[in-house]
Amino acid sequence: SELAKPTDEFCVCLHLTGAAMLFVGYFLAEGHAIGWGPFKNKLAPGLNRDSARSVKLRKVCLHFIAIFYIIFCLLQVILAVPNPLVPPEDSDKYEDVDGKGKVLVNTAKWNVQVLKIASYGSEVICGLFLI
Repeated sequence: SELAKPTDEFCVCLHLTGAAMLFVGYFLAEGHAIGWGPFKNKLAPGLNRDSARSVKLRKVCLHFIAIFYIIFCLLQVILAVPNPLVPPEDSDKYEDVDGKGKVLVNTAKWNVQVLKIASYGSEVICGLFLI
């Protein structure tokens, strides 16, 4: 954002790195533990003591984590990179105000707000399936 300081940018990068480590790390560990996707048949026979129903539900959760994490990542790219879906005139507007520096004078238009809400929602839904 226009108002972000280097420490703000660092915190954002730290948050995104931590989130990626959490979601991807859990996804890989859980996938290996239940023999999902590329980890199918990698688990030694007899090590998985879960019921078939439990494994199926855990695989469903992994599918939804993957879907909503991909949606989150795509929306972050759409919001960060100039493109026709997010014209600059539709984004938040900041202006210099006497003695206050740059301040928010107008929020983003509905199309950008919907993308921001969808991005946040997809991250939350991904986290709920991780729980």
